[in-house]
Amino acid sequence: RAAMDGNTCLMAWRFEGKLGGRQWTFNGCSTVTFSSDGIVTDHVDYWDAAQNFYRRLPVIGWVISRIKRRLAIHRRTPDLSDSKTKA
Repeated sequence: RAAMDGNTCLMAWRFEGKLGGRQWTFNGCSTVTFSSDGIVTDHVDYWDAAQNFYRRLPVIGWVISRIKRRLAIHRRTPDLSDSKTKA
């Protein structure tokens, strides 16, 4: 999928490949800016590197998993029975 606005194009894409013998797939998007004569002047890819790349690396992946677990523990819904939260 792609959309163009003036000299900027937004494109959605899906990467598929193998890394270490395991299937590796993730989605991303790119912005591409063109000059008036059609030459690419800027190209930026956006994708979740922490989820899709760094977590697969031995040491960094372990650290990211620990952080995600700790964040999940702290994301609890507040106790609505608490008298301070009642209207």
